[in-house]
Amino acid sequence: MNPIIQALYDRKSVRAYTGEAIPEEAVRQILTAASMAPTAGNQQLYTILRVTDPEKKRRLSESCDHQPFIAEAALVLVFCADCLKWYSAFLEAGCEPRRPDAGDLLLAVSDANIAAQNAVTAAEALGIGSCYIGDIMENCETQREILELPRYVFPAAMVVFGYPTEQQKTREKPERLDLRYTVRENAYRPWRPEELRAMFAGRSASRGYDEWMRAFCDRKYNSGFSREMSRSVRKYLEDYAQDGEGQAAGAMDALEAIFTRRSTRRLLPDRPPRGVIEQIIEAGRRAPSGSNSQTTHFIVITDPQALTDLAALVRAEFARVEAGPDTYVSLRNSIAASKKGDYVFHYGAPVLIVTANRIGYGNAMADSACALENMMIAANALDLGACWINQLHWLTDHEAVRDFMRGLGLAENETITGGLILGYGADGAPNRTELPRTGNPVTWVEG
Repeated sequence: MNPIIQALYDRKSVRAYTGEAIPEEAVRQILTAASMAPTAGNQQLYTILRVTDPEKKRRLSESCDHQPFIAEAALVLVFCADCLKWYSAFLEAGCEPRRPDAGDLLLAVSDANIAAQNAVTAAEALGIGSCYIGDIMENCETQREILELPRYVFPAAMVVFGYPTEQQKTREKPERLDLRYTVRENAYRPWRPEELRAMFAGRSASRGYDEWMRAFCDRKYNSGFSREMSRSVRKYLEDYAQDGEGQAAGAMDALEAIFTRRSTRRLLPDRPPRGVIEQIIEAGRRAPSGSNSQTTHFIVITDPQALTDLAALVRAEFARVEAGPDTYVSLRNSIAASKKGDYVFHYGAPVLIVTANRIGYGNAMADSACALENMMIAANALDLGACWINQLHWLTDHEAVRDFMRGLGLAENETITGGLILGYGADGAPNRTELPRTGNPVTWVEG
């Protein structure tokens, strides 16, 4: 067989490396091969970032789904779809170019990925292993900060390279689908049920099609990282989908975010990226406050053990409380569930934001309420589920709760005013089912 075709057949992802450095001449050959790839109109609508800074590599290994082998790779290349390069060149020449749009981005993504595959093929020919990292498209805010990506530059793919260990060399390449399941002639035709079952029979044989497919759907397609990738890519797309007034077409405006917000209690355990959580907290910090006092304290809890311990403590404290006939219904429900012993006040959310304010401050609750509402609206705009919860507020005078929260940063002169859970909705997008408004009457006094 032709050696190039054989190399294409044999190539597989390599995630474990010997630690041997790749000679600069080999790196140059890989980069040159990438630049020789087919490109739309010979524009080379990409920029390749060679990441050599160990700290940047470490941070990328964390921001790209916590994969340590990224930091250990001898060569890390990020293939950016670069719509800024030509746009800047047009402006430099005195042209009046339209701003880059979605079609320009997709063309640049094609160019970038074709170049990446040339680099992978060249590396294979040199005995160097490689692995694509699609997670580079997640965590838009973090990747932009690490790689200093400006507007109109999108990280289409990251590829890491290194000499494979012996185990990686001998590891069997995962079987690909038969060509009859990847090639259609002349026109697309939807796959029939029996074709789909036959298509994946080799992968699902040990568990059966339905069980295997459900597990794969949960692990990949419906996973938190998959939802995060979609959120992150939408963020990048805001640069390209512009209307006539320069606003991001389709972006949720303030009124839409308010009108469609609903409490979401069923959340996935996957924690949203820190950068996204920080945006939501910043929305809370920018809420109005009495005399601009800005005394609301945000305690952000993402540590799973702390969340578990706090849930157990809240359950124990509520179990000691007796509800009376006038007890607020939600508080009564929390007490009853705790006495049964199966109560988790934060619904197993991966993020709990507790608000606190100064004891004796007259606007403590009002200020915190504004901050919590701002955060819920921001969460909805970012496609995250959120729910305001008050259990810690109800227990703010319980010494055991105060002692636990002091260990997390609550000050002696602060009272707990509320809480917010955050996460990806377990049912997909946040709960936005509209409820009829039958209360909250309005009285107009018009002149």
